[in-house]
Amino acid sequence: MADKFSAVELKILDALVERVAQPWSTRLRDQIARINKVQRLTDGREVNFYCIKWWKVIPCPDSMKLPALKEEYVIAKVSLCDQLDNKNEASVWIVNGSLSAIQFNKSPRKMTGDARVSNVRDLADFDKGVVLTNNDGLRLPEAFLNLAADTSINQWRILERENIRSVVEESGFFYVLAEKTDSEIIGFRNEQNEVLLHLDFRTGHEEEIKCDLRMFLEDH
Repeated sequence: MADKFSAVELKILDALVERVAQPWSTRLRDQIARINKVQRLTDGREVNFYCIKWWKVIPCPDSMKLPALKEEYVIAKVSLCDQLDNKNEASVWIVNGSLSAIQFNKSPRKMTGDARVSNVRDLADFDKGVVLTNNDGLRLPEAFLNLAADTSINQWRILERENIRSVVEESGFFYVLAEKTDSEIIGFRNEQNEVLLHLDFRTGHEEEIKCDLRMFLEDH
Protein backbone atom coordinates (compact mmCIF):
# COMPACT_ATOMS: atom_id res chain seq x y z
CA MET A 1 0.00 0.00 0.00
CA ALA A 2 2.73 2.45 0.99
CA ASP A 3 4.27 2.63 -2.49
CA LYS A 4 0.99 3.85 -4.02
CA PHE A 5 0.46 6.74 -1.63
CA SER A 6 2.65 9.52 -0.31
CA ALA A 7 3.47 9.49 3.40
CA VAL A 8 0.98 12.29 4.07
CA GLU A 9 -1.79 10.63 2.07
CA LEU A 10 -1.23 7.34 3.85
CA LYS A 11 -1.42 8.96 7.28
CA ILE A 12 -4.74 10.60 6.35
CA LEU A 13 -6.21 7.32 5.14
CA ASP A 14 -4.93 5.38 8.17
CA ALA A 15 -6.43 7.96 10.54
CA LEU A 16 -9.75 7.75 8.71
CA VAL A 17 -9.86 3.95 8.86
CA GLU A 18 -9.17 4.10 12.61
CA ARG A 19 -12.08 6.44 13.25
CA VAL A 20 -14.79 4.99 11.00
CA ALA A 21 -17.01 2.48 12.80
CA GLN A 22 -17.43 -1.12 11.68
CA PRO A 23 -18.41 -2.56 9.30
CA TRP A 24 -17.58 0.56 7.28
CA SER A 25 -13.97 0.64 8.49
CA THR A 26 -13.31 -2.76 6.89
CA ARG A 27 -14.98 -1.66 3.66
CA LEU A 28 -12.90 1.50 3.56
CA ARG A 29 -9.71 -0.47 4.14
CA ASP A 30 -10.68 -2.86 1.32
CA GLN A 31 -11.29 0.09 -1.00
CA ILE A 32 -7.87 1.53 -0.19
CA ALA A 33 -6.23 -1.83 -0.90
CA ARG A 34 -7.73 -2.06 -4.41
CA ILE A 35 -6.48 1.38 -5.49
CA ASN A 36 -3.66 0.98 -8.01
CA LYS A 37 -3.62 4.42 -9.64
CA VAL A 38 -3.06 7.72 -7.82
CA GLN A 39 -3.36 10.92 -9.84
CA ARG A 40 -2.00 14.15 -8.36
CA LEU A 41 -3.01 17.50 -9.81
CA THR A 42 -2.29 21.17 -9.01
CA ASP A 43 1.02 20.48 -7.26
CA GLY A 44 -0.49 17.63 -5.25
CA ARG A 45 -3.41 19.63 -3.87
CA GLU A 46 -5.92 17.33 -5.58
CA VAL A 47 -5.32 13.58 -5.29
CA ASN A 48 -7.62 11.22 -7.19
CA PHE A 49 -7.88 7.47 -6.60
CA TYR A 50 -8.67 4.75 -9.17
CA CYS A 51 -8.64 1.02 -9.66
CA ILE A 52 -7.46 0.40 -13.23
CA LYS A 53 -7.49 -2.86 -15.19
CA TRP A 54 -6.81 -3.16 -18.91
CA TRP A 55 -6.73 0.67 -19.11
CA LYS A 56 -10.28 0.93 -17.75
CA VAL A 57 -11.57 2.22 -14.43
CA ILE A 58 -13.12 -0.64 -12.47
CA PRO A 59 -16.07 0.51 -10.31
CA CYS A 60 -16.04 -0.32 -6.64
CA PRO A 61 -18.02 -3.51 -5.90
CA ASP A 62 -21.26 -2.96 -4.01
CA SER A 63 -19.98 -5.19 -1.22
CA MET A 64 -17.22 -2.66 -0.50
CA LYS A 65 -19.22 0.56 -0.85
CA LEU A 66 -19.85 3.01 1.96
CA PRO A 67 -23.37 4.39 2.50
CA ALA A 68 -24.44 6.64 -0.36
CA LEU A 69 -25.57 9.48 1.91
CA LYS A 70 -25.27 11.73 -1.13
CA GLU A 71 -23.82 11.17 -4.58
CA GLU A 72 -20.74 13.10 -3.45
CA TYR A 73 -19.83 14.01 0.10
CA VAL A 74 -16.91 14.75 2.40
CA ILE A 75 -16.45 11.86 4.82
CA ALA A 76 -14.09 13.87 7.04
CA LYS A 77 -11.80 16.89 7.27
CA VAL A 78 -8.26 16.26 8.47
CA SER A 79 -5.74 18.69 10.00
CA LEU A 80 -2.00 18.05 9.52
CA CYS A 81 1.16 19.45 11.11
CA ASP A 82 4.88 18.70 10.85
CA GLN A 83 7.90 19.46 13.06
CA LEU A 84 8.51 22.75 11.25
CA ASP A 85 4.95 23.76 12.20
CA ASN A 86 3.79 23.60 8.59
CA LYS A 87 0.01 23.14 8.73
CA ASN A 88 -2.46 21.89 6.15
CA GLU A 89 -6.10 20.89 5.86
CA ALA A 90 -7.49 18.04 3.77
CA SER A 91 -10.99 16.93 2.79
CA VAL A 92 -11.59 13.27 1.94
CA TRP A 93 -14.27 12.73 -0.71
CA ILE A 94 -16.63 9.80 -1.28
CA VAL A 95 -18.38 9.48 -4.67
CA ASN A 96 -21.12 6.90 -5.17
CA GLY A 97 -20.02 5.11 -2.01
CA SER A 98 -16.38 4.85 -3.13
CA LEU A 99 -13.23 6.60 -1.87
CA SER A 100 -12.57 9.14 -4.61
CA ALA A 101 -10.15 11.91 -3.67
CA ILE A 102 -8.27 13.97 -1.12
CA GLN A 103 -8.28 17.75 -1.54
CA PHE A 104 -5.66 19.79 0.32
CA ASN A 105 -5.92 23.50 1.12
CA LYS A 106 -2.32 23.90 -0.10
CA SER A 107 0.32 21.69 -1.63
CA PRO A 108 1.34 18.91 0.80
CA ARG A 109 4.75 18.68 -0.86
CA LYS A 110 6.04 21.44 1.39
CA MET A 111 5.43 19.31 4.47
CA THR A 112 8.25 17.22 5.93
CA GLY A 113 8.12 13.44 6.14
CA ASP A 114 7.30 13.58 9.85
CA ALA A 115 3.92 15.24 9.19
CA ARG A 116 1.20 13.88 11.44
CA VAL A 117 -2.58 14.03 11.67
CA SER A 118 -3.43 16.49 14.44
CA ASN A 119 -7.22 16.33 14.15
CA VAL A 120 -10.03 14.55 12.30
CA ARG A 121 -13.34 16.41 12.43
CA ASP A 122 -16.80 16.51 10.85
CA LEU A 123 -16.69 12.75 10.39
CA ALA A 124 -19.74 11.49 8.52
CA ASP A 125 -22.11 9.61 10.83
CA PHE A 126 -23.44 6.68 8.81
CA ASP A 127 -25.94 5.72 11.52
CA LYS A 128 -27.57 9.16 11.59
CA GLY A 129 -26.97 9.87 7.91
CA VAL A 130 -25.00 13.05 8.62
CA VAL A 131 -22.60 14.52 6.06
CA LEU A 132 -21.04 17.85 5.21
CA THR A 133 -22.68 19.63 2.31
CA ASN A 134 -21.53 22.06 -0.39
CA ASN A 135 -22.75 25.36 1.03
CA ASP A 136 -21.43 27.86 -1.50
CA GLY A 137 -24.84 28.37 -3.09
CA LEU A 138 -26.96 27.57 -0.03
CA ARG A 139 -29.27 30.43 0.94
CA LEU A 140 -29.11 30.82 4.69
CA PRO A 141 -31.75 32.39 6.95
CA GLU A 142 -31.20 36.05 7.76
CA ALA A 143 -31.74 35.28 11.45
CA PHE A 144 -28.80 32.88 11.31
CA LEU A 145 -26.57 35.28 9.36
CA ASN A 146 -27.10 37.86 12.09
CA LEU A 147 -25.25 35.49 14.45
CA ALA A 148 -22.20 35.34 12.19
CA ALA A 149 -19.96 37.04 14.75
CA ASP A 150 -20.75 34.42 17.40
CA THR A 151 -19.32 30.92 17.67
CA SER A 152 -21.37 29.83 20.68
CA ILE A 153 -24.37 30.97 22.70
CA ASN A 154 -25.46 29.24 25.91
CA GLN A 155 -23.59 26.01 25.02
CA TRP A 156 -24.98 26.09 21.47
CA ARG A 157 -22.26 25.78 18.82
CA ILE A 158 -22.96 28.10 15.87
CA LEU A 159 -21.63 26.48 12.70
CA GLU A 160 -19.62 28.44 10.16
CA ARG A 161 -20.86 28.22 6.57
CA GLU A 162 -18.21 25.68 5.52
CA ASN A 163 -19.16 23.40 8.45
CA ILE A 164 -22.91 23.36 7.86
CA ARG A 165 -23.94 19.78 7.21
CA SER A 166 -27.05 17.98 6.09
CA VAL A 167 -28.95 15.14 7.75
CA VAL A 168 -30.51 12.76 5.25
CA GLU A 169 -34.25 12.30 5.75
CA GLU A 170 -36.88 10.47 3.71
CA SER A 171 -38.20 13.77 2.39
CA GLY A 172 -34.78 15.27 1.59
CA PHE A 173 -32.18 17.10 3.66
CA PHE A 174 -32.21 18.87 7.01
CA TYR A 175 -29.48 21.53 7.10
CA VAL A 176 -27.86 21.83 10.55
CA LEU A 177 -26.97 25.42 11.53
CA ALA A 178 -26.37 25.02 15.27
CA GLU A 179 -25.97 22.12 17.69
CA LYS A 180 -25.91 21.48 21.43
CA THR A 181 -23.84 18.41 22.32
CA ASP A 182 -25.22 15.44 20.35
CA SER A 183 -28.80 15.83 21.46
CA GLU A 184 -30.19 19.05 19.93
CA ILE A 185 -29.89 20.77 16.56
CA ILE A 186 -31.35 23.82 14.83
CA GLY A 187 -31.75 24.17 11.09
CA PHE A 188 -34.14 23.99 8.16
CA ARG A 189 -35.42 21.47 5.62
CA ASN A 190 -34.92 21.27 1.86
CA GLU A 191 -33.68 24.84 1.49
CA GLN A 192 -36.97 26.20 2.89
CA ASN A 193 -34.94 28.50 5.06
CA GLU A 194 -37.83 30.70 6.13
CA VAL A 195 -38.82 28.04 8.69
CA LEU A 196 -36.22 27.39 11.40
CA LEU A 197 -36.74 24.21 13.41
CA HIS A 198 -35.46 22.92 16.75
CA LEU A 199 -35.01 19.14 17.03
CA ASP A 200 -34.39 17.38 20.35
CA PHE A 201 -33.18 13.80 19.77
CA ARG A 202 -33.63 12.87 23.45
CA THR A 203 -37.38 13.39 23.39
CA GLY A 204 -38.09 13.24 19.66
CA HIS A 205 -39.62 16.72 19.99
CA GLU A 206 -39.63 19.10 17.02
CA GLU A 207 -40.78 22.72 17.09
CA GLU A 208 -40.74 25.74 14.84
CA ILE A 209 -38.72 28.67 16.16
CA LYS A 210 -41.08 31.63 15.97
CA CYS A 211 -39.21 34.05 18.22
CA ASP A 212 -35.87 35.80 17.72
CA LEU A 213 -33.21 33.13 17.13
CA ARG A 214 -30.70 34.66 19.55
CA MET A 215 -33.38 34.81 22.24
CA PHE A 216 -34.27 31.17 21.61
CA LEU A 217 -30.65 30.06 21.96
CA GLU A 218 -30.18 32.05 25.15
CA ASP A 219 -33.33 30.50 26.68
CA HIS A 220 -32.69 26.86 25.70
